[in-house]
Formats: sequence, structure tokens, C-alpha cells
Amino acid sequence: MLTLLRTLIAHKGDATDALLRQVLANAAATDDPEIRALLNHILVANRFWAALICGVPFDIKREVQADRAPAALPATFSAVLQQEGAWLEAASEAEVASQVAHPLIPGTSCSVAEAFMQVCLHTHGHRAQVMKMLRGHGITPEPHDFIVWLSRRHGQGDPPNERPSGRPSHVPRRALTADEIQQWLATHADWALVTSPLPGEHTTARTELTRVYTFPTFDAALAFMRVAASFINETNHHPRWENSFRTVTVWLSTWDIGHAVSQLDANLGEHLDAVAARVMAEA
Repeated sequence: MLTLLRTLIAHKGDATDALLRQVLANAAATDDPEIRALLNHILVANRFWAALICGVPFDIKREVQADRAPAALPATFSAVLQQEGAWLEAASEAEVASQVAHPLIPGTSCSVAEAFMQVCLHTHGHRAQVMKMLRGHGITPEPHDFIVWLSRRHGQGDPPNERPSGRPSHVPRRALTADEIQQWLATHADWALVTSPLPGEHTTARTELTRVYTFPTFDAALAFMRVAASFINETNHHPRWENSFRTVTVWLSTWDIGHAVSQLDANLGEHLDAVAARVMAEA
């Protein structure tokens, strides 16, 4: 089941990314309010299920009211894909068979595997709707069929079911605006924005996202850093962090854009939250 879920999530990410690129390449499609609303709906559903599976907070009311501009959607979808991929990478068959519960789920609960299937099917159905809208703008959508995608992937030299999931094809490497940072902080209440001078360069300041994680034991704190390190190395985007007994303090910024906060930092922050939730649940 794990292999199948990893493959399905990778397909969902690639197909959604391809669709977004086609939307953003056409001004009429980008400005279409129905396409914008539907893409935001798909995103909210993806974020809801990812948060539920990873055990992180999710403000449904705030998320539903958020109206993200089309240009901001690729990076936000990429963050969800990273979150899903990181969870699946470390998961066991027993964990995907475990139950998640929420009042919005018919019967109030389902297995994690069923939750992943739901979000993949939901996304696929609404992608088809967006593709139909694109045809109305004279655009021929790229095929997103699962079997077609598999054959292309294998033809590119990837062994069946072994291509890494959860890695975005592109993440904008620019400083987030003040509004974008505040929007992110509004849904991640444990994080804060701080500014401090760079050591030895007191005329230059760095702006960072920061959070303090408190674990039940020192071993749990170290386990958090150890588990997170694999994903950090894969994405080649590293935090500034320090451990003091049961706490780990994290600061996130992107050095090559002037030590400012980028989408890479927002994505990493969400990944760290998911890792921390799992480590604390198992401690």
C-alpha cells in the first residue's frame, strides 16, 4: 500500500503542477474567476487532508476564506506535496492503516490510506473541471492520465514506483512579501517573524521565521532533528537551529536572497511541524 500511495501522491503533484503552469501561461485563464475559485478549492482540500494526516492544526474557516492569487498557488501546492511526501517517506504500513478522525468525514473517521485516496480522487476530479475550462479559453490541456504519466516516467529511466515523491518541481526563490508572510503566520500560530543583525555584519540584518519546539525528552528532541535532517539535505535548504535539553529552537531564512524569508522557508516550517507532531506522538 505504501508504494501505491507514494506513486499516487507523486502523480497528483506532477499533474497539478502541469495544470498550474498551463493556467499561468495564459492571461485569460489566469484572470478567470471560476478557475481561480476552483484551484483554491482544490488547495484547501489538499491542505486539510495533509494537516489531518500529519497531525498539525488546520483552521478550516480561515482557509476557506483565503483567496490566493494564481501566481501564489504553485508554491503552496508544492508545500503540501512536500508535507505528504515527507510523511509517506517515514511511514509504515501500520501507520497508513491507522485511523484519522474529523467531523467532516462521513462516519467521523477513515484510515490514512483512505484519506490519501480521497484527496487524490478529489483533486483528479476537479483538475478535469479546470481542464474543461481551459478548453473554453482555446487551450489544449496536457494529458494527466495516471497510466500515461507512469509510462512517461518509466520511459525517462525511473524504475517503477521508485521515483521520489514530495519534491516540488519549482519553488519561487524570492523574498515573500509582508502580506504573504502574515498570511502564512496567521495559519501557523506557533511561528513568529524576527529580525536580528548578522554576526560580524551589524549593518546587515536577517529576517527569519522562528519557532521553539518542546519535546517530552532529550531523546525525542534529538530524534526530531535526526528525522528532519533527511528531508533538509534532500531539498538542500538548511535551518539555523539549536538544541537545549528538551527544546529545539529553529530559525528559517534564505541566505542567497539577502537572508530574507522565502517560500522555501515556509515549506520547511510546515515540514518541521509535521515531523515534530509525529515524534511527539511516538515519544
